[in-house]
Amino acid sequence: MEEKELICCNDEVLSLQICSILEQNNIPYVKRDEGANAYLRVSMGKSFGPTHFFVSNEYFEKAKELIAVLDEEDFSNTIPDELKESPNDNNEESMKKYEIPKKIIGYMTLGLFVIFLVVLVVQVVMQFL
Repeated sequence: MEEKELICCNDEVLSLQICSILEQNNIPYVKRDEGANAYLRVSMGKSFGPTHFFVSNEYFEKAKELIAVLDEEDFSNTIPDELKESPNDNNEESMKKYEIPKKIIGYMTLGLFVIFLVVLVVQVVMQFL
């Protein structure tokens, strides 16, 4: 059985979608990770490098058509419009909406630190009683 490379992807979610599409359409495939990534997939359940998909010549065209749907989507619907702005856009309005979460995170961190100190002081006081 001669195989052709169908696609190579670095995204684990995209890799799972490709597997699902090929399995649903009864297309046999081989999934290969580069280098040590195969060991990472076995030990950690996830590969951090490129994953190559191979299919036999007889299924190649059908698989290519099915996978083309993923290429067209390109996950553009999952990215909010405000994040699609170019990185050089430094207008004040887009920066202000990120200031509030930073403040919240700061207050949460400070609150956890205060709680830690209170618990520590209570433990020290309890040892002397």
